[in-house]
Amino acid sequence: MKTIKLLFTLALFSLASVMSGCSDQPVISGTGTGGSGAGATATTSVPTSLSVSIFLRDGPASTDNNITTISPGNPGYLTFQVVDQDGNAAPNQIVNVDTSLAKIDPTSFLTDSSGMATAMLEYNNAVGADSLVVTSSLTSGEAFSATKNYAVTSTNTTVTSTLSIAMTLKDGSASTDSDVTVISADKPGYLTLTLLDEKSNPVANQIVSVSTSLAQVVPTTALTDATGKAQITLDYLNSLGADQILVSTLYNGTNYSDSLNYAVVAPSIQMGDASGGAAAFGWGCCI
Repeated sequence: MKTIKLLFTLALFSLASVMSGCSDQPVISGTGTGGSGAGATATTSVPTSLSVSIFLRDGPASTDNNITTISPGNPGYLTFQVVDQDGNAAPNQIVNVDTSLAKIDPTSFLTDSSGMATAMLEYNNAVGADSLVVTSSLTSGEAFSATKNYAVTSTNTTVTSTLSIAMTLKDGSASTDSDVTVISADKPGYLTLTLLDEKSNPVANQIVSVSTSLAQVVPTTALTDATGKAQITLDYLNSLGADQILVSTLYNGTNYSDSLNYAVVAPSIQMGDASGGAAAFGWGCCI
């Protein structure tokens, strides 16, 4: 009986020790927005610091030119990039922008999955020099910022838009066909026009007019496609000699034109067959 009581007492003592030990175990908590408790988001997934970068360009693409000045009709395209202490993108970060001379609307943005946000910096009827101050904060309230200086002028300081016209005359409609300088009744010319802007980007949906005297142009006006190209056929018109193909278009209020020299020659002679038939000449003269 004493042995049973002793075993019972030891069992109660062991159970009390285990329960006491469990109450002393720490509760693992995360510092992210997922709350607390065992199994919560690990602290390593939450940024402990941020780095903010500012890019000011003359266009929305990352390949556009960096600029320091904006003017009426020539806004700046801002890109903000936020990364964490390890250089990884920091998505869903609120970015606040503050400046005086230029207009930014809205003044706060949310970074995307790449840690990026974009905005427009526009002329606001004031000129001079100013700074952009961009700030992003951690959930703890600690703020990180970057500053970029810029200027506002009342005149156009960016590159003026221009247009280039390239012309090729071939013996077929494919780009792999041969370049030619002459056409005839049995060999029309295929004229390809290519329009590019000042950054060598194709200019689509641009109306071009084509004219010449010695050949027939089909069609006389054309619309450039997505690659900035339009194709014209140059047909024989019963006239021989040398002439120019004139191409013109109105782009951003400015007329642009170019020309290409060519010649019209007599049709090819088709000789009679070996049976002794008379030779037939393309211009209709028989002997």
